[in-house]
This record gives sequence, structure tokens and C-alpha cells, in this order.
Amino acid sequence: MALAALSMFTVFATAYSFGTFVRPMAEEFDAGRGATALVFAITAFAYFSLGAVTGPLVHRVGPRRMVAFGATVQVIGMVITTRVHALWQAYLSYASASASAWRAAMSRWSRSWAAGSPTADPWR
Repeated sequence: MALAALSMFTVFATAYSFGTFVRPMAEEFDAGRGATALVFAITAFAYFSLGAVTGPLVHRVGPRRMVAFGATVQVIGMVITTRVHALWQAYLSYASASASAWRAAMSRWSRSWAAGSPTADPWR
């Protein structure tokens, strides 16, 4: 359970800390705050869209593999995000990294909470 909490803390801390980077990113890419905030909007859209894929997938491959996959994608995506030179590249790298990690971490919990059991063991 501690590992589950740690993975969710890491995923959500990374995603929701985006607001602290809007101004520096806007200045770096000489873009408005709206265009820069679109990075997070695309991330949120991708997060909710990926539920249709990751929900069934977690039942097929298991939650541990999905979390490991999400962590790997997030690390790779964040490293790529540090190397972007244009805002559209951040749209792709940050959104794919954060959304897939969010969704991989949350797939099992979403099913448990939807079934009315917020204390269900997500690793079972």
C-alpha cells in the first residue's frame, strides 16, 4: 500500500506542479500563458481519454505492470520535455508522459471506487 501511495504521490505531484512552470515556460517559448497552459489541458484530455484503453489493459496485464509501465513512460517523457525547443514539442512530450502515468496509476483505483469500495486492495 505504501508503494501505491508513493507512486500516486509522484504522478500527481509531477502533473499538478505544472502551474508553477507556466510563466517560465511562456517566457522561454515567447508564448502567451493560454498557449502554455494548453500543455496541461492536453494532458488532462489525454488522461481522461486513455481510461478506455488502460482500464481493460490493467485487467489483462495486472496493476503492477501498468504502474511500472506508467513510471517508465513518465520518466522518459519528462526527460524529453527537458529537451524541447518549441511549445508544440512540450504538448506532445509532457502530455504523453503525465497522462499515461496518471492513467496507469489510477486504472485499478478507478474501478475499485466505481464499485463503491474505496478501501479495496488495488494490488489484488
